[in-house]
Amino acid sequence: MNKNSGITRIQARLAIVATIGCLAFMTGTGVAEAAVAPTPSVAAPPTGPAPASHAPTSDRAAADPTLWTWLANVLAVPVSWTGSIFGCQPGTNSGASDAAALTEINYIRSLNHLAPVTFNSNLSAHARSAALMMAANHTLDHNPPSSWKCWSSAGATSASQSDLAMSEPAITSGMAISLYMDDDGSSNVAVGHRRWILYPFTTTMGIGSTDTTNALTVVGPTDPGRPNPAWVSWPSAGAFPVAMEPNGRWSLSSGDSRTKFGKSVVRVYRAGQRVPIHQWPVTNHYGMPTIVWQMPTGFSTTSDYTVVVKRIHRAGTTQTRSHKYVVRFVSPTA
Repeated sequence: MNKNSGITRIQARLAIVATIGCLAFMTGTGVAEAAVAPTPSVAAPPTGPAPASHAPTSDRAAADPTLWTWLANVLAVPVSWTGSIFGCQPGTNSGASDAAALTEINYIRSLNHLAPVTFNSNLSAHARSAALMMAANHTLDHNPPSSWKCWSSAGATSASQSDLAMSEPAITSGMAISLYMDDDGSSNVAVGHRRWILYPFTTTMGIGSTDTTNALTVVGPTDPGRPNPAWVSWPSAGAFPVAMEPNGRWSLSSGDSRTKFGKSVVRVYRAGQRVPIHQWPVTNHYGMPTIVWQMPTGFSTTSDYTVVVKRIHRAGTTQTRSHKYVVRFVSPTA
C-alpha cells in the first residue's frame, strides 16, 4: 500500500471547492477572514475508536496500517444532522461524528506533544447554530448580521469564535478538520485554522455541522499551565504519516509569544541538497508566532527533509537563534 493506493492520501480530497473562514485573534479581538480551498469528497463507512498508539514516535508506529485505516475512516463518518434550514432548526449531530473529529484533533495535537482537548456540549450546540446560519445563507461570516436567515445570538457569538467551513454537496466533521489543517488557498497562507487547532493552551472546543457546513469553536477555555513545547511544526518533526502532508504548506510555531519571525530565513534540504521553497510573509494574528513556507509542486514524499530556520528573534533582545528538525514521511507497511 502506498500513497497512491488504498486511502489515496486519505483523500478523495480535491474533488470539489469549498470555502473556509478563519478567526484571527489580535489583542483579544476577533477578525474575520474568508478563503477558498479544496475539500474532500464524502466516503462511506463509519470509524471505530482511534488506534491504541497515538503519536507515532517511530517509523513502525506511523506505518501501522491500523492507524491508516482509522485516518481514512475518520473522514467518512457522516454528521447525521437532524436539523433543517426550513424552520431554522440547528438539530444535533451523531455522537460518532463528534467522536471522529475529536480523536482526529487530539491525534494531530499529540504529534506535537500537545495536551488533548475535549468538546463542550454547550459550545457544540452554539456551533451548530453557527453552522446553520452559514448553510441558510450559503456563505461564511464571523460577524453575521442580524438580518441573516436563521440568525441567533448564540450562533453569532459562536461564529466569532470559530473556524468555519462549507462544502457542497456534503461535508463531514473529519473532512473539516483535515481542511483546516491543510489551510490551502491563497488567502490562507497564514495557516490560521491550523494554528488555532495547535494552540497549546486550549482545553475545550466545540463542534457543529449541517450537511454542508461546519463550525469548530477554537477560541474558548484555556489553561496557561498546559504543556507548551518550544516548537510546534506541521508536518511535525520525526516520523509523520504521509497521508496528512498538507499539500506542501509547512509551518513552524514557537512556544514563546515574544518570538519574531519577520526576519527569519527558512532552508529545507533533501539528501543534502537544498530544496527551493517559497517563504510567505509572517502574520502574527493567529495563536502562537508562526512562519509558513510552500514546498515545490510535486515534491517527493518518499524522502526525509531537514528544515533549518535561521535568524529567529526574540522581542526585547538583539540575540538570534536557529531551529533545526527532520521530517520523515512514512507510508503504511501493509
